[in-house]
Amino acid sequence: MDFPFSMRRILVIAFLVATTGCGPSAQERYDTALSILQQEQKRMIEVSAVLMSDEQKAYQQAFEEFVGYPPADRNALNKRIDAAKTREEEDELMTELKAIREKSGEFTERYKNPSTEEGKRRQELLRTMGGRQAHEEQKQRLERAKQMVKEAEASL
Repeated sequence: MDFPFSMRRILVIAFLVATTGCGPSAQERYDTALSILQQEQKRMIEVSAVLMSDEQKAYQQAFEEFVGYPPADRNALNKRIDAAKTREEEDELMTELKAIREKSGEFTERYKNPSTEEGKRRQELLRTMGGRQAHEEQKQRLERAKQMVKEAEASL
């Protein structure tokens, strides 16, 4: 089929417009990457809150397992001290509170160290709760989103 010169030109132009004009512009890619980054940052805040909650639950559970009473008992003891009727009773409760604080401090130091029994228990508890895994996965997604923004920014 033999097209006149102008018809051939129109077909070539139509083909070029169809194939090159369909993709997003550099600005559109940058805007999309930026939007994804903002979403991933918001999600990271949410996941971090879950991780913090898991950390707190793990600490409380391990504390009770190793020390023998929940961390909240310190607050109850403070209330009992405030309500003490005699100086002897108050001194006795203060001595008890001091012992609890010492035990708590010792536990907390061991809990932070991954090579101690308490530290190993912490890791075990956190693995079962899932917040740490979600946090690590979100950290990777956030890094990928940052990389997308860098790449899109470079093409502007």
